[in-house]
Amino acid sequence: MEILNDVGLCQEKEDALFKKNCPHCYSEKVKIHSHYQTKDNGERKMFICQECSSCFAETYGSVIAGLETPLSEIVKVLKARMEGIGLNAAARVFGYAKTTILNWEKKLSGLQETLFLYALVTGQWEVYGCQIR
Repeated sequence: MEILNDVGLCQEKEDALFKKNCPHCYSEKVKIHSHYQTKDNGERKMFICQECSSCFAETYGSVIAGLETPLSEIVKVLKARMEGIGLNAAARVFGYAKTTILNWEKKLSGLQETLFLYALVTGQWEVYGCQIR
């Protein structure tokens, strides 16, 4: 994984990850409509499309849409799994069903770079050179 030390590169990757197009008409003409508070994951944005007037949440259509567990908790569990803790042990230690943990792994496996950026921002991972531990 490349080291993201260039501010422009980080901003470009963030823009690509969080660029909002209308999921209904695919227009790029969207603006923030309102904010709402989630039960466990803090404040989220609602967008409105200026073309078709549809409203949608910032996580609509993303892999984290519908997750009820806070992302920070999921990252803790997946970090422990990456460090070598077994599935049964992770289920016991963190109190989640094995199928839940496996579903998180499957759902989020394509988001390694995104989770790496999230972990850097929230300070939940230790980075040694180019290895995540």
